[in-house]
Amino acid sequence: MACKVCNISTGFARNCDLRVSGGSKSVTYFIESESVTAYTFNGTNSEILDSVTLAAGKSWYTIEAFENTVQPISAFEQGNSFTTETITMTIPRYSDNPNLRIAAAEHKRFLDQIKNSDCGWLMAVADRAGVYRLYGFTASSQNSDGLYGAFSDDPGLAVGDQAGTALTFTSQSALSPVPLAASFVFA
Repeated sequence: MACKVCNISTGFARNCDLRVSGGSKSVTYFIESESVTAYTFNGTNSEILDSVTLAAGKSWYTIEAFENTVQPISAFEQGNSFTTETITMTIPRYSDNPNLRIAAAEHKRFLDQIKNSDCGWLMAVADRAGVYRLYGFTASSQNSDGLYGAFSDDPGLAVGDQAGTALTFTSQSALSPVPLAASFVFA
């Protein structure tokens, strides 16, 4: 049986499951929200973001986390006008430097860059089906409140037999995460 459009007015049909196993993909993209100068939505579906225009000299950052540790959660409580977005991930290391003190300094620099952002972050996370969603975005103002450095840094976390650092980002947004077009480019 073909999948119907699943929405609140028609109900959710069991046959609309994506049937893709596993968690989110390990590569996540993020950028300071003030680096985005414009958003372009899809002409056919205004709920899909086709592209963003970045300020001169700005580009997306990439975080490669441990497989299946990137967990985006959007929680909406009836009666509130916002969605609480939480993204947790475990990254393996900040530096390949064999000098552990220099590696620790690079670790500190990475965390300071995140927490010292005045404007918050936008983060794109892909599910196992390959659909990226933009977190930290508020479309009503065509601007972003951003994901803020309300994160925890646990450098002693063990993932299997590997040590890593757990990061948690949170925000409150007027909208649910915005899906990105398949043609979206992280440049």
